[in-house]
Order: sequence, then C-alpha cells, then structure tokens
Amino acid sequence: MYLISSELFDFSSHRGLSTGIYTTNSPEACHYVAHEAMCNIIVVENEIQLQKILKVRERLPHLKAIVQYTGHMKNRYEDVYTVSKMSILLININNQTNIILNLLYIA
Repeated sequence: MYLISSELFDFSSHRGLSTGIYTTNSPEACHYVAHEAMCNIIVVENEIQLQKILKVRERLPHLKAIVQYTGHMKNRYEDVYTVSKMSILLININNQTNIILNLLYIA
C-alpha cells in the first residue's frame, strides 16, 4: 500500500493494518513489502506506481484488489479500481446490506 502525505492514509487504514512503500521503490522492492505484509489491497497514487505493482502482482498470492487514487488508468485491469469506482462499489454494497437488513427486520 502506498501511503503518501494524503487524506487517503486515513481512508485506507481504517479497516486493518497498513504498511508504506516509497514511491521511489523498484517493482521488486514493492513486491518484497507487499508479499511480506500479505497485502490483500494495495492503494497506489498513479499510473506509474500502478505499473510497478502490475509487474509483480502474479507473485502476490494474497492480493485481491488494487486501488489507484489519482489520475486516469490507461487500460482496464482485472481487480484494479479507481477511488471513484471503489466509492460506487462501497455505496452499492451498503445499499444491498441495508435492503437485506430491512427484509430481515420486517420478517
């Protein structure tokens, strides 16, 4: 997970542990940190940082998703989201949860 002086640090560390990877790290250094930390979500700043993770993602068995929080992705990738797309997914999950809870309450 990339943690840069940003309000995203608060957002990304609310529900678990987080670790930092320097933006100057090589793809192999990123792999080492992400693998040892058993990261299942990695938050990257931009396309440059995303490409580093994509180079090593096949060797990260715990990785479930990558979230890019600035800029636009040049291509679409499986399990790679922008912050705006992730926000939509979270809203949908929250709405579905509320519907289920309401149904359970009514029953």
